[in-house]
Amino acid sequence: MRSKLYALVIAAAAAYTPAIAPQTSALAQNNPPGRKVPQKGDPKAFPVKPVIDADLATLDDELAAYLQFRGDVGADGAARLELLIDLRVTARWLLAAASAEKAESEVQIAAMLRAQELLDTARTLTELFKAMPRPTAPQLDGMTRLHALTYKLPELKQIKQIDDVCREIGSLLVAAAGPLPAEVRQIPLMRPAVVTRSEPVRPASTQPAVTLDPLSRANALAVSAPLKRQVINLLTLAINAEAESKADPKRLPEAAQLSSTAGRALDLSEALSKGTAVDASTRPQLEQRLADGLALFSDPRTRSSGQSRLASLDDYARTIARIRRLNLKPELQQKLAPAFAWAGDNQDQSGKLMVTVEAFLETSARLDARAATPPQPLPPKEAKAVADAIKAATAERDAFLMDASVLGKVGQTVDVASLAGRLESMKQAIASAETYEAVPKSLQVLLTFKPRPTGAMERRFAGLLTALNDPRPSAAKDEAGRAMADMVRLADLASELEWPAPVTQDVQSLYTRGKLPAFETRRKELVAEIASELAAGRKADTSKMQRLEQMRELRGALAEAVMFEVVVRKAEPLSRWIDWRIDAADVQAVIAPYRESLGSLFEAYSTDATPPVTFKPLHERYSPFMRFVIHQLPYGDPCSGLPTSLAGHIGRLMTPMDNQPFATERYASFAIKLWKRHRDAGDAAAAEVVAAALAARVK
Repeated sequence: MRSKLYALVIAAAAAYTPAIAPQTSALAQNNPPGRKVPQKGDPKAFPVKPVIDADLATLDDELAAYLQFRGDVGADGAARLELLIDLRVTARWLLAAASAEKAESEVQIAAMLRAQELLDTARTLTELFKAMPRPTAPQLDGMTRLHALTYKLPELKQIKQIDDVCREIGSLLVAAAGPLPAEVRQIPLMRPAVVTRSEPVRPASTQPAVTLDPLSRANALAVSAPLKRQVINLLTLAINAEAESKADPKRLPEAAQLSSTAGRALDLSEALSKGTAVDASTRPQLEQRLADGLALFSDPRTRSSGQSRLASLDDYARTIARIRRLNLKPELQQKLAPAFAWAGDNQDQSGKLMVTVEAFLETSARLDARAATPPQPLPPKEAKAVADAIKAATAERDAFLMDASVLGKVGQTVDVASLAGRLESMKQAIASAETYEAVPKSLQVLLTFKPRPTGAMERRFAGLLTALNDPRPSAAKDEAGRAMADMVRLADLASELEWPAPVTQDVQSLYTRGKLPAFETRRKELVAEIASELAAGRKADTSKMQRLEQMRELRGALAEAVMFEVVVRKAEPLSRWIDWRIDAADVQAVIAPYRESLGSLFEAYSTDATPPVTFKPLHERYSPFMRFVIHQLPYGDPCSGLPTSLAGHIGRLMTPMDNQPFATERYASFAIKLWKRHRDAGDAAAAEVVAAALAARVK
């Protein structure tokens, strides 16, 4: 009897495992016997439902076979057969719920990943049962309780419900399929701690931060009495509703709505209190509109009208939010206050102004960083050229702030376009300073390529510096600046790339078709040709410079690919992680078209052939996913300590997904499953839709 059971489960499991026998076509190889192929669905819809429908049909076939075998096993095998059925019944419950959910929703993603985990657990148990003796009393009790659970599965609406059911199944499996290996003393959560990546931040105000509770903030408002009263009233309503919702969960939605609106109203009122992005003449009108909206919103009978009134302040709220994100020091905010007030009164132009101000602050920070850094030692001519450029950039910064202070004033001609012009001049001056600083190193780099005639490059650099040091503006001085920028740019393109890891022969074969040596030879030849042109006083050949730019981009793409391969080849521990349900082979398959296209580009650029594909859209399509995979590298070591086999399955089932980090990793796991199924079914259009959605999500 026992041999019959194992023969059945092995046969049924074949629906989800690769076929061993040779197949007659690629489609047959990718779709093992028994597994349904997704049908083409609505071309306008995200193609998830055809995969779910195919999985449900396959699972129903498998369950039908298992259920019909019930009478053919003895008491020992019956309990284990029921356990395998119960896991599949629960997986079916999840897939059915996923089918009813909105495409790509968090609930749908969690349901599909959990269903796959249950099916993987069933396959692992199939193999373990082969060597297990007769079930013990604790095992039978665990199986009985798990069986009863499958008759009480709730209507699925939230991820927490999925977590609760899976956690209970996991805990019951410890008894039903145990004992666990001796080295697994405790089932861990199958998720690494989040690795915090540093992000650039703006210099913050040096004043100490003081955190006040919302009511204290409201009482400190310097606004009209009616507005202040309405803000305090709404905050009180929100606080009371939150307290009552703890006893009555039905009040949670209303409490959340009151709290969100009260917080937004407090932020707007504080901005009005400080006169941020509002002119003195229009401030009373905004305060009255806000007070009216809050009064209507506070009464549930007129709440919808209040929402409409408050929505009329959305533009102002967005402007305030952008200003707050700038994190300005008080003195700088004061200088820019007139411009912000103008933005509040001219919402159609506020977006352009804020983009310009944000760019100005970033450029100004670059200027400040230079001032805080000791200057690098330079020959006299280069040092003078740098100093003149920095002086010009500082003058443009001062002029920007002066213009911003009179924006919109009567009799002034300043507008957003003129501010953008000041910003551009400031950027160009800083770029010129950086160019002149790079002159000594650039000369050294270019001389290694032996430009002809000998000595011409040194003389060319010296002549340009002489022209740049002339205090009088002239066309010759402007031309010298452009020529010097070309030389520095060429030296930058000529610089050797520091590879993040060795470019092994197999990586070269995969991404360059083995053409990297020939590619590098042609790149150096181009540098020498252009360097000789510049040394002779001629302008650089535009097409050759563009080709060098493109070759640098290709080298950067190869450097990215090197790191990608490092991660993928160490990816086994990542597959133990609950949120990363992606096989290394699937990752490689996603990137295969990119490898082929990149190889064709390296082949073309190793000669003077026309590139067969355009690099930029190709790279934009695949690079976000590759960088996303590279970012998983820090999680490899933590995941290597997680258990495998049955203990790993149980750990994943008991690890929650609701309100947990790594939502993007879960989406990638979900999307790659869909992509693979559509690719295997030969539906290239559906596979492309999924791949594009994945690239957009991980960007």
